[in-house]
Amino acid sequence: MNKTLFPNDTVQSRLPDPAWLEHWLDRQICFDREWEQKVVSVILHNLSLLFGRTFESVKDLNRFRREIVPA
Repeated sequence: MNKTLFPNDTVQSRLPDPAWLEHWLDRQICFDREWEQKVVSVILHNLSLLFGRTFESVKDLNRFRREIVPA
């Protein structure tokens, strides 16, 4: 990070047209329910590998979180 550019020292601020990234994310990526589920599935799969426990749903992950975080 460059202190003299803070808080505008971001990838987006360094683009020739910073609005391009926002437009691309909003218009070019079709992030519908199907894609959201694919992303969730990959995240749950990777967390399952990391923790050595199977997470088939976000509910499973939340249950695990409550188990490891002291009340």
